Amino acid sequence: MRWVFQDRVLSQTEDTIELNGQFSRGYSSAILTFPQVGKYELIIRLAKGILRVNHLSFTDVELGFGNPSNGQPAHYDLGEPGTHSLVLNIGRSLNRVDQISFVNPRWRQEVSFHYQVLNRERKT
Repeated sequence: MRWVFQDRVLSQTEDTIELNGQFSRGYSSAILTFPQVGKYELIIRLAKGILRVNHLSFTDVELGFGNPSNGQPAHYDLGEPGTHSLVLNIGRSLNRVDQISFVNPRWRQEVSFHYQVLNRERKT
């Protein structure tokens, strides 16, 4: 048996997402892409479950992602239902814009949340 992990790719500035548990069929993670570098506010309304938010920077063509190079935390763990606000400095490394991943760390329970991305400052 072979496990194949796929991420749901998100590019909208606002959406409602349900992620399945790690051992359930369907998506247990999603990648949020950004059109350009800059300062963004990510507002998450967690309705159900536990959510891990990862700030991903490209560090190596072979290895893929690493910690953000701009001093930002690499992970945010959200376990309380309600509204959470994260200020993110989205940078560029290896000529690629940082990404955010949403991960359901639970094996079987679902997570449900709504996210909204607000552009606070644009950089070129």
